[in-house]
Amino acid sequence: MVRVTVFHDGRFWVLLGEREEAGFLRAVRRLCAEEPGEPEVRGFATWAIREGLDSCPPVEAPDRPLVGGFKRRLREARAERSTRGGRSQAALQAQRELSLLHRREERSRGAEEERQRRFRDRRRRSKRRHDGKA
Repeated sequence: MVRVTVFHDGRFWVLLGEREEAGFLRAVRRLCAEEPGEPEVRGFATWAIREGLDSCPPVEAPDRPLVGGFKRRLREARAERSTRGGRSQAALQAQRELSLLHRREERSRGAEEERQRRFRDRRRRSKRRHDGKA
């Protein structure tokens, strides 16, 4: 089951999708400039279910036993909703770190290719100068 939360963080509207399965939590978010309507929320939920949540790394979600009565659980749920859930933020942070690693790998791969290209060009120019074709 995917839980979609819509809230305003003071600057942007945020759509937050969460799925908890087998003790792990996955979360994705999308920022909106203006308040999202029902079609945007449904579209986000559909995207999150089909591909968004599968592309992010899972974060361990400890089991929280149901303690206390109905009113206490309701208060705790409200408090969790108002703090925007620390577990979701941990899942989003793990996703950001993973994308940072991918960007670093791409950058280093591109830099290595650039070094090899420059080396080949230098060798080619050197051979041409040696052959007297400057």
